[in-house]
Amino acid sequence: MALWVSSVILFANTEMRTVYEPVFNYNATAGVGQFNGTNARVYTGDLQRKASGYLYAVVPYWMQAIVNDLVVSPLHSVASKPVPVAACAAPDDSSCDSYLLPGGLISSSPWPPTDYPLAPVIRFFDAPSIQFDFRREGGQDIHFTDEDCKTYGNVTALVGMKFCVSKSQTFDGSFSAGLYVCPYGGEDDTCHLGNAPFYPNLTTTFSIFSRKSTFVACRTNMSILAVTSVGSPTQQSTLDLVALDWILDYSASNIPSPSSIAEQFFISPTQLQSSYWSPILVQTFYSIIAFPLWAFNANNYGNMEDSGTGITPHIPEEFYVTASVSVILHLFIWGVFAWLCIKRPSFPVISSYPLFDFAFKANCKRCPARLMEGEHYSLHPGSALPAGILEASDGDVLSILENCTYTIRSGDELVRLDHQSQQRLVSATRLTTW
Repeated sequence: MALWVSSVILFANTEMRTVYEPVFNYNATAGVGQFNGTNARVYTGDLQRKASGYLYAVVPYWMQAIVNDLVVSPLHSVASKPVPVAACAAPDDSSCDSYLLPGGLISSSPWPPTDYPLAPVIRFFDAPSIQFDFRREGGQDIHFTDEDCKTYGNVTALVGMKFCVSKSQTFDGSFSAGLYVCPYGGEDDTCHLGNAPFYPNLTTTFSIFSRKSTFVACRTNMSILAVTSVGSPTQQSTLDLVALDWILDYSASNIPSPSSIAEQFFISPTQLQSSYWSPILVQTFYSIIAFPLWAFNANNYGNMEDSGTGITPHIPEEFYVTASVSVILHLFIWGVFAWLCIKRPSFPVISSYPLFDFAFKANCKRCPARLMEGEHYSLHPGSALPAGILEASDGDVLSILENCTYTIRSGDELVRLDHQSQQRLVSATRLTTW
């Protein structure tokens, strides 16, 4: 028993540490910075020029697809720990969700080298990153004015949605956002309730932080595997979500309402009220909020100078980082193992019934005369056991157990078994061990 328990303790005290050993370093641009409204206007204007004469706003499909799961996509984001200030001031607040967007390998330039096939990851050091801390709200304590909201829909479609963003009335430097389904459509900037009892909705109070992060990405599928360090957070107290109107207004882009971003919320009023289903929609809600800052920062395709094939010029110095093509090493810290090697303690002898050894303590009824009254004869000290007990037959072990009382350890209670129960226990233990 003691040997088995020692093994458990050994593994419980063993720490595995992942180390990324560089084999080749190169210069790169990487990370996610603050929203740049100029980039948004230049990018959307360039799209319109490419479709000269088109009467509607051009919204690329790939952007709509990214909006669906931006904050949970391993290409762009990782779950993080909320900063214990602002919207998530309580450090143990379970109502907060946090996401760090370091950009990932997919947002880095130049394209990574294709040699060193045995080095599966690339590590980026101190890249600018953005963290979103979202506090889930019930909606009762958040109020928006008409100026905070925009309704998306048209007279020919039933699908309607109202999206609101404002400064938080409760938390300094934070923001509030709400998404409301219009059960009977939305037109003329009016969200129609009809005879529905309420507007199905999602609301949140969120904070935005800039910080540096060192992260590791897989070369084969570009997923972010780990964030090995993060710098001190700096809260952003200004917000510009002008690009949301461009991505959400399906009428302006002449997108059929069933293909719009609003559709998945419109068809899910019941799911919005379910603790089981709503997290899926909540993640899309969070992704809509994060999208403009991710898409239109200096180091993304929203910056028309970003080609991906080389170092992006004319961007803030903070985006110029070192990248390292690396191999993964797993180091085991054998604290207990080292202690065992140095001390070399003697292990108790065990029987051929390890499950019995582990679960029960056996004491001999007929104690040797040399023992004082009240003392017990234990099966486990090596000097007390018959020679060769480790290779004893079932008959040898059972002959010893026949003269023993078995004490079941159940918490702080000791339960003694009668003779018949002992026999059943021995038989069950033999079968289990075999």
